[in-house]
Amino acid sequence: MAAKVLTPGLTGKYTSEAFIGTSITGDDTIDASRCKSLAIQISSSGSPAGNIDLTHTFNGTDYAALSANIALTDGTIVLLDITDGPFGILRIDGTDVTAGSVVMTIVGIGAYH
Repeated sequence: MAAKVLTPGLTGKYTSEAFIGTSITGDDTIDASRCKSLAIQISSSGSPAGNIDLTHTFNGTDYAALSANIALTDGTIVLLDITDGPFGILRIDGTDVTAGSVVMTIVGIGAYH
């Protein structure tokens, strides 16, 4: 598990590994605690099936859904604003991706100082 820090702005975007229907949770954890809101975009190919979840934790052990059942349609965008936060450590749960190839990009918007 590699820890990443999500710096707000397009230059700090995080792009996941490809989830290909092998029922895995992403290798990386993403520290989004500096972000006021998040933008998530899905890139997919190969007739994707299922859905994908973005989870978060504040204690580093117990993860809960932040945005569940995100559609795998190429170009899907999910916006999480300040009322959905605060955001802690994020992890991508790809265990429901059953076909195709899916990549999630996460961009932090607005910084806490």
